[in-house]
Amino acid sequence: MYASQKNLIVGLERPITTLAGVDGKKAMIFIGAEPCRQPGNGALPAALRGVAQHANANGVTMYMVDAVDRPRRGNPTERMVDASAVIA
Repeated sequence: MYASQKNLIVGLERPITTLAGVDGKKAMIFIGAEPCRQPGNGALPAALRGVAQHANANGVTMYMVDAVDRPRRGNPTERMVDASAVIA
């Protein structure tokens, strides 16, 4: 696992541990770009499962949002999100 991947996992686990002591419903929203497709040996998805299990054990609901703008239908010039439509 790369150092950046380890930093990501630690960065996700710390707030979960902090939230564990708070009463009531807890949620953590992670917005990133393809956290499961980073280079490596496949350890990151397993590590993310570990983070999810840690969150579940501590009553924290995790929402993982993949915010990367992928090409549509394999066409690199056509994007999934049309920024001009969002801004208009």
